[in-house]
Amino acid sequence: MKVEDIFKYSSYYLKYSGIEEFKKDSRLLISSALGKDSFFVFRNKDYQLSLEEEEKILSYIKRRSSREPVSRIIGFRDFWKLSFILNEETLDPRPDTETLVEGVIKSFSYCDKELQILDLGTGSGCILLSLLLELKGSKGLGIDISSRAISAAKENAKRNGLSTRVEFIEADWNSIPLEYKKFYDIVVSNPPYIKRGDISHLCPEVKDFDPIKALDGGFDGLSSYIEISKILTDFVSFGGSFFCEIGKGQEEAVKNIFLDNNFQLIEKYRDLSGIIRCLHFKKVR
Repeated sequence: MKVEDIFKYSSYYLKYSGIEEFKKDSRLLISSALGKDSFFVFRNKDYQLSLEEEEKILSYIKRRSSREPVSRIIGFRDFWKLSFILNEETLDPRPDTETLVEGVIKSFSYCDKELQILDLGTGSGCILLSLLLELKGSKGLGIDISSRAISAAKENAKRNGLSTRVEFIEADWNSIPLEYKKFYDIVVSNPPYIKRGDISHLCPEVKDFDPIKALDGGFDGLSSYIEISKILTDFVSFGGSFFCEIGKGQEEAVKNIFLDNNFQLIEKYRDLSGIIRCLHFKKVR
């Protein structure tokens, strides 16, 4: 079978499996299965596949038809300007989260000092490593309760040439080791914020493949923000900044949580859909 033929078949199969971006997903999965770049399919339509290559492609397509995300199948996700490997304990980075990265860069792009950045619940390290890429003199610490997530974050730092400027440790943000308790210029977090009762209603790509503990924000979706607000004063000095991702409609509730803990809302950032997705706070006393 030629690449053009398997692309047509795969696109048809995914379309009738309910996959919205069936052509894009087919192209990415075929290219990945062949170990080629993402545009190989368009440039090599007459490429003759071996039986082994056909079987691998079809296994990828079958997995996608069962709603397994493309990023989980191929093992990585492009985010910001970098590529990140994933595992079962890392959240799949999504474009909405780039809003947080944009917010930090907009606020600190003018700054030429060596910034210290703390990432609470770092996962794959995508937020922290993207910030280190852009804020050239900065250094960072990423914390996550999952050892598997920390392993992925360390590998991502190495793959992207940022290992010398970052450290990742396995820890609960409520019990960060004493040697790391200091003031940081910037603290960032994309914490779990989905209401527990809403998780079962999420799309299969999320509820069936993202780690539940990275989604579950408790009964009202706010439990992680409450926890963070109680420890944040130990890590942010007067005038320091905290940036967090939030869910749709959580702006007022999250603002009030941090207002009660000596933080003032400075700015809010909208994602590409116009939803307020990131809040920027400063410590005021």
